Amino acid sequence: MPKFRVVAALKRRDYPLEIERERFSGLDCELNSYLVKDEEDTVKFCSDAHIILTPVGGGVFSGEVLDRLGDCLAIIRYGVGLDSIDVARATELGIIVSHVPDFCVDEVSTHTITLILSCWRRLFHLCASVKEGNWSYHPYRPIYRLAGKTLGLVSFGRVARSVAQKAKPWGLRIAAYDPYVDSEEMEALGVVPLSLEELLRVSHIVSIHVPATHETYHMIGEKELAMMRPEAVLINTSRGSVVDEVALYKALISGQIRGAGLDVLEKEPPDFPHPLSSLDNVMITPHCSYYSEESLYELHSRVAEAAVDIMKGRVPTHTVNKDLIGEFRLFRRRVGDG
Repeated sequence: MPKFRVVAALKRRDYPLEIERERFSGLDCELNSYLVKDEEDTVKFCSDAHIILTPVGGGVFSGEVLDRLGDCLAIIRYGVGLDSIDVARATELGIIVSHVPDFCVDEVSTHTITLILSCWRRLFHLCASVKEGNWSYHPYRPIYRLAGKTLGLVSFGRVARSVAQKAKPWGLRIAAYDPYVDSEEMEALGVVPLSLEELLRVSHIVSIHVPATHETYHMIGEKELAMMRPEAVLINTSRGSVVDEVALYKALISGQIRGAGLDVLEKEPPDFPHPLSSLDNVMITPHCSYYSEESLYELHSRVAEAAVDIMKGRVPTHTVNKDLIGEFRLFRRRVGDG
């Protein structure tokens, strides 16, 4: 029996694992993959795994599930979000939780800028109208000048900072709300720090970049949308749960805000026809802002490298509970290397 049992808990059957198999070649390990839909599947397929590799939506790692994964040394997330992993309980159990927090910063920020420009100029809908035989922009008036408008960033992490950098040449004034970032740090980068309420009231474009947590669930709802300017557009390339879609639909059909550009929805894939997809002032893409061929290669490579670190008795670089996991020597003893 191999020393390490590695399980890829996946959300679809065609998830590529060629890079992982290549990186694990020559190591005393076995890699198996399973389609995992819920907690029972997670326990069924991962109960004897030492290392679990999982994309968002590929496994549910609640405290109850983690308690039943007696051999687990580490859970490595494909991507940034950790919303389906009880990190506190994993830490109590001595399970390392690692992720890849910066693999697609360029892709997501570029996608965000694309949605901003497309929604502000209403390009998608103008193009669709022409394809239907209409040669007039009048149905989509008013369209405003972009230069001089305010872009409000909800959160000021890696992606938001990249968006700010890419947006400045367009002549936008950049503001941000993030209670975890010092005002001086924002100001040093030419960004105006604001409260969430202030940001919503003054921004012409509101772009969301927060993780999915209990704190951010429906962070943008009826009350927040009512604060926004009537000519404003809302952009979300973070997580669908951050925006109350019922409230957003009402705001869009009533003209409370002018439009929205979404790469994420509360339920993915959504049930079709989705109410928001019927509106001509909404642009929706299928949660693909992270994607490029380069970002996927980087993602799989770095997940594989983190797994190799575990097998060699090293704590991966992007371990979220590194400071809480205990002494490194204790971890090495757990993997039989010290």
